[in-house]
Amino acid sequence: KGTKANDMDILLIVGTLLKGNAGIWWDSIEDYVTTWGEFKTKFLGNYINEETKMQWRKELKNKKQYENESIDELVTYQLDMFQRLGWDDESDKIEVFISALRQEYAYEVERARPLTWEAAVKDAKQLESLSLKYNGIKNKKENIAPTKDFGSESMSSIPVNQSSNASQDVVSSLSSEVKSLTQQLNALKIYATPNRNMNGQASFTCYGCGQVGHTVTPKTVPMFCKFVFYRQWCDY
Repeated sequence: KGTKANDMDILLIVGTLLKGNAGIWWDSIEDYVTTWGEFKTKFLGNYINEETKMQWRKELKNKKQYENESIDELVTYQLDMFQRLGWDDESDKIEVFISALRQEYAYEVERARPLTWEAAVKDAKQLESLSLKYNGIKNKKENIAPTKDFGSESMSSIPVNQSSNASQDVVSSLSSEVKSLTQQLNALKIYATPNRNMNGQASFTCYGCGQVGHTVTPKTVPMFCKFVFYRQWCDY
């Protein structure tokens, strides 16, 4: 067909093209055929041999909906085959339609128990629409990049043994630093103020032994201490 002409115009053109026995055949049924679909069914039924029809029936019954084939594409195929074979029985049409559907559609359509082929097609299209909508939402969610936990990622990138050893080294180093600072602060508190003897004169407290009045000579004095004159090493 493939034209914008109406069925009556097409049938008029077809009638002028048929010659011989085909022309005689057409003259006998012309008054009872009003659409292109009817003409196609009757013509194929009259002029296609039984072997070809058997091949078409086998092809129709074995047809399965392939992965990217839509319901509309399957329907178009089956309508063409129904016309070729002259199939009018609704139960036969429903059976081959459900059999051709993908498994997830076939189960639901069969469970709905449609009474006509058109009803079965409608049910299948609704299932297809829901499936496409669900898959669209699913794909949209999957395309959203997950938020990275940079802290976890950086820690997890360190091997277990390496991470454990590094932690121990850090703790040990911090412990040593804290201990050293504590000792220095205690020394500052203890030795920051000079002791006085009974005569009111200043006497030194030994930095090494902590005793007051020891005779000392300066050796090493920490540079950060502002009370350097009271920070001396014990000679005893």
